[in-house]
Amino acid sequence: MKSGKWLFYLAVFLVSGLLFDNTSAAQAETAKINQPHAVVDFLQQLEAKTADFNSLQAEFIQEKELAAFQNKLVIKGRLYLLKPARIAWHVDAPLKYSVIITDKALKQWDEDTDQVQEISFAENPVIRTMFDYLNGWFKGNYSSFLKDYEVHILKRKPAMLEFVPKPESLTKKFVQSITIGFLEDESYLKWIKIQDVSGDKTTIYMENTVFDAPIDSAMWECRRSE
Repeated sequence: MKSGKWLFYLAVFLVSGLLFDNTSAAQAETAKINQPHAVVDFLQQLEAKTADFNSLQAEFIQEKELAAFQNKLVIKGRLYLLKPARIAWHVDAPLKYSVIITDKALKQWDEDTDQVQEISFAENPVIRTMFDYLNGWFKGNYSSFLKDYEVHILKRKPAMLEFVPKPESLTKKFVQSITIGFLEDESYLKWIKIQDVSGDKTTIYMENTVFDAPIDSAMWECRRSE
C-alpha cells in the first residue's frame, strides 16, 4: 500500500460512524415530515400563501431534455391565468405557438400551419385530467393532488415538493414524477420539473410573475397576428 493511503482509509473508518448517524437522523427527519398528516398541513400552509390571487401573468423558459439526445430544446414565452379555469400559453421563440385552455376545451395554433385546432374535454377525458392538474399547480391548489399522487416534501424552506402518480392515476403511464420548487418567500412557484416514464425531462422556469394586473383581451385569442 502506498504511503498515505492507509491514513485515508483510517480517516474514513473514524468518521464513518458519524456519517451513518447523520444519515440515519436525516432519514428519520424526512420520514417525520412526510407523515400523511404533516404533508396535508404543509400543503395547506403553502396554499394559504400562494392561492390568494385572481389572475397572473408571467414569462417562462421551458427546457426539454430528450433521453435520446444530449442537447436541450429551449423555448420562451408567456403564461396568463384567470381563475377559475382559464389559461393562455403563448410561445414566442424559437417558434410561435399558442394554447388557450378553458374548462370545456383546448384550442391550439402554430405559425407554420396558421390553423386553429380545438379539442373538446368531453371527448378527451385524459386531456381534461391533465388540464385539471396543470390548473391546480398554477392556481396553488396542491391538496387536490393527494387523491391521485403520493406527495413528498423534499425541502421545507423554500418549499420543494415531489408528486409521484399512484398506480390508479391516469398519468401513471406517462409521468414518473413531478417536482415543484418555490420562490424564497414561497409566494409562488419558481419552477416545475416533469420526469417522463420515457426518460425525457421538462423543466419550466417562471420569471417576472405579476398578480391581479389587467390582462389584455387579445391574450385569450389563439391565432396571433403579430
